Amino acid sequence: MSKQNLDNRINDIIRSGMAAAYGLKDSESEVDDSSAFMHRMDAISGDIEFTCGTQKFSQRNAQLPNAAGHFFTFVHKTCENGFPDWTGVMHGYEIDYVFGMPFSEQI
Repeated sequence: MSKQNLDNRINDIIRSGMAAAYGLKDSESEVDDSSAFMHRMDAISGDIEFTCGTQKFSQRNAQLPNAAGHFFTFVHKTCENGFPDWTGVMHGYEIDYVFGMPFSEQI
């Protein structure tokens, strides 16, 4: 098998795995439901930008001698955040809940 054929096969495997994991079509046909597609792309980008790196860091940290740590996923969307509902829970939302809102005038 040539390097190009191997690269193509690996790409096919990755594409099929992504399609299965995120509910995407395994073809390059048009998108049927743009809202559902947007949510799937949001999940993929969130996993790439935040989830995968955080999990890898946590796994490596756990291998250190005398390592202790906690891992959590924050999924609560604050009602009064000013962003549309489709944005879901964004990076950093947990800060207000972990540390409070020390600079809020509504305290």
